[in-house]
Amino acid sequence: MKRWYSWTGAAVAILGSGMLAGIGPGSTPPEQDIALTTWHGGQSDYRFDIRASSVRGLYPGAKKPIDLTLVNSYPFPLKVSAIEGKLAGTSRRGCRPTSSNLTVGRFGSKLPLTLRPGTRTKVGSINVRMPNSVVDACQRTTFTIQITGRAAKAGR
Repeated sequence: MKRWYSWTGAAVAILGSGMLAGIGPGSTPPEQDIALTTWHGGQSDYRFDIRASSVRGLYPGAKKPIDLTLVNSYPFPLKVSAIEGKLAGTSRRGCRPTSSNLTVGRFGSKLPLTLRPGTRTKVGSINVRMPNSVVDACQRTTFTIQITGRAAKAGR
């Protein structure tokens, strides 16, 4: 049985990266990437940054949270009505971006939520899970996760 470890990089505004490695006993993990993309709000009246925490210890069967922080740079409150993540792609042909290789869960906190003006607010998380069905071709692969959100000026 192969042992897998991974790390999902923190997204700062647009893109972060980390590593996913297949290792054997006594070996050093080789580096590889999982890319985490975030958008400045998606299809919203107002743009906002979505930042994500690092995730360590992802392997077949493991489930880990990606903690999200939203940044409101406006001088007025924003009402966030949607946040979602999806597996958008991989860097290897043999490792398809499907739920049998990596799943991205739903946003785990209650919506809508209001962001105070000019603040950075931790709002909850989205779980990432590597199912036991992940194919060996996904070792040393970059997974791209797209995180989007929608917001409007609060009180509108």
